[in-house]
Amino acid sequence: MRLNILLALSGLFVAWAAAYKIYTGFKTNIAKARKAGYPVLITPIYPLSPLWLTTRTFLLPLLTRFLSFLLPASVYSSHIHPWLFVMTPDWEYHPSPSRHFAQQQVGSDTFIAASWNGLCCYTRDAGVIHQVMSRREAFPKDTRQYGILEIFGSNVVTTEGQVWRMHRKVTSASFNERNAGFTFREAVRQTKGMVGGWFASSGEQNGGQHREENGGQNEGKEKEMTGTITTLEHDTMRWALNIIGYVGFGLRLIWPHESMPTDVDPKLAKYGSLEPPAGYSMTFADSLATVLERILVILLVPSAVLKRIPRSWGRIGAKMHEAWEAKVNYTKYMNTFLAEKVEDIRAGRKEKEGMNIMGQLVRSKYDISSSSSSLEKNDSATNSTWKLEDSEIMGNAFIMTLAGHETTANVTHFTLIELAIHPEAQRRVQRDIDAIFGRDSDPETWDYEKNINALLASYIGAVINETLRLIPPVVVTPKRVADTDQWLQDETDGQRHHMPAMMPIMPVISAVQRNKRFWPALDKTKQEGDAGDLDEWLPDRWKRKRTTAATKASTHPPPFSGPFAAPLFPSLTARVPAWGGGLPWWRWSLLWR
Repeated sequence: MRLNILLALSGLFVAWAAAYKIYTGFKTNIAKARKAGYPVLITPIYPLSPLWLTTRTFLLPLLTRFLSFLLPASVYSSHIHPWLFVMTPDWEYHPSPSRHFAQQQVGSDTFIAASWNGLCCYTRDAGVIHQVMSRREAFPKDTRQYGILEIFGSNVVTTEGQVWRMHRKVTSASFNERNAGFTFREAVRQTKGMVGGWFASSGEQNGGQHREENGGQNEGKEKEMTGTITTLEHDTMRWALNIIGYVGFGLRLIWPHESMPTDVDPKLAKYGSLEPPAGYSMTFADSLATVLERILVILLVPSAVLKRIPRSWGRIGAKMHEAWEAKVNYTKYMNTFLAEKVEDIRAGRKEKEGMNIMGQLVRSKYDISSSSSSLEKNDSATNSTWKLEDSEIMGNAFIMTLAGHETTANVTHFTLIELAIHPEAQRRVQRDIDAIFGRDSDPETWDYEKNINALLASYIGAVINETLRLIPPVVVTPKRVADTDQWLQDETDGQRHHMPAMMPIMPVISAVQRNKRFWPALDKTKQEGDAGDLDEWLPDRWKRKRTTAATKASTHPPPFSGPFAAPLFPSLTARVPAWGGGLPWWRWSLLWR
């Protein structure tokens, strides 16, 4: 009897303590949010809670059905739907007008979601984003949300402050105009390889009818092509990986229809092999691609558990086993590559042209006395006391591959899809290519330094920028308020807003780039309405002169000047084309001769 009473009292105490914590948490956080002066959206669940982020896919539909059934429609639509919408995965990408639903409900481009255990500020205001991005000390990177990218070690993306500055010194030395030209030439070579694979595949499907090539020159009559490209997403990912692999790490990665060049260093040949070398169960390219695809599984499931899950557990078991296999293979490849680079540095072997990202990272630790070290040139005092650990070398190598791989591949992928949908845009792109390089010129003779400004100022630059605006490689860029409260001057309402310390700030890039306050409609007849023509892919909008508000939406300088001068946003938003569609061959004849 006494035990039952004790258990009941203990249960009541725990329930009271939990209720008190939730009540005081709501009271404190709502007060902080209201002090900031922005509209407050009260959410029972914290949108950035790790537990919610991992369970929301199956919990959200259940919660939505339960609450919509339990509550009157008027109560649900006015009090429940707004916060449920913000809890929805990737709500920033929902079709218009849903994308702007949260801001419309609160009546502001900036609002604060307040829960009992946290605050989070969302904004699609260009002026607010400009301040948050430019005032690094007041609004640093929210490194808490970048943990997923530390899978192989800390790096330039996952760090902030002085540590970030040191990582940046090591990694930034490779990014210069000379290496940009080298990257351009390799991109041309890899593009010919990708397109050559499409023609070879079409030839197999159509009895050998494909364009003849002679010594890399497009000669002979182009024959009638039929068939459809159904592997564009995969091919652009491989294309980008092949480029960053060679220009960044000196690894020659080839296409299935190609042969490995005879002058490739035997030590490096295994990384570009189309078959797993001895001691590996996956190729380097496949292991990296799978790690990127299964990164959430690798992060969330402990390695000790992941490696013991058999393939026989159906589809989930197969994916988890594949994730573990990819991680093991990729780690082994990179450890071997690191050891080989250390040996080359210590032996004083000269490296071929290229960005040499891995060599720069290795040199920062193992060749500090070298006069070629950028650290020594830039900060000799700090250089004597700081160097990268092996895990940080691996982490930076991974993040450079990820950053140069998926972002470039996705932008290229969607640009080509939009061009296939809009034949007239294809023709305008081709006309500008002919005007800049010459109609019958060999792409391998194209000069980056001579022609880059003309390319960016042409319709080609407009096409790329419009794709970036519609379909950003990154949807949000997590920031936070510094360790002390900060003031934010809002140019929209003219007020100073008191931002509470440590509060996450989520600049919703995919929404600001369709915000009609900063992007006037190209077609005046569509100016009214929620989004006007901002959901449409219209490269001609980049002919407009930049406005002050649009300029402030970007913290980066414009990439070019001229008739298409406009800000290039760090990442931008989108109408995503339907999956599963193919690109007819005839459309490609305008893009590649």
